[in-house]
Amino acid sequence: MLGGVEIPAAIMEYMYRHHGSHVGIGVWWLSGKEKYQSSLLELLKESSLPVYAQVIGRSSQKRRFHNYNYATVFKQAEEIGAHYVEVWNYEFEKPVEKSVTDAIKKFAYLNN
Repeated sequence: MLGGVEIPAAIMEYMYRHHGSHVGIGVWWLSGKEKYQSSLLELLKESSLPVYAQVIGRSSQKRRFHNYNYATVFKQAEEIGAHYVEVWNYEFEKPVEKSVTDAIKKFAYLNN
């Protein structure tokens, strides 16, 4: 926020100190890109709070993902310790590449 992570860091610290594991962190922009919100990603990796995430876009929007690869989202989710990743309903309603469904299934299996 506002070019830094001081505000989110303070909020996360306060929530953890006062509410412990009763709260979590929501991340609504996972893309697999390491340079997008990199300071905030590092903060999430260090956090003791549970992390819940949403993919930044549909798998058909390849430009939104690191190296145009949708599966990089789930690698990034693992790196930040996400317990849950919400994908767009598009992934279940439209025909998508097998690599997309494989990545979703693998992450779900690892976190079950």
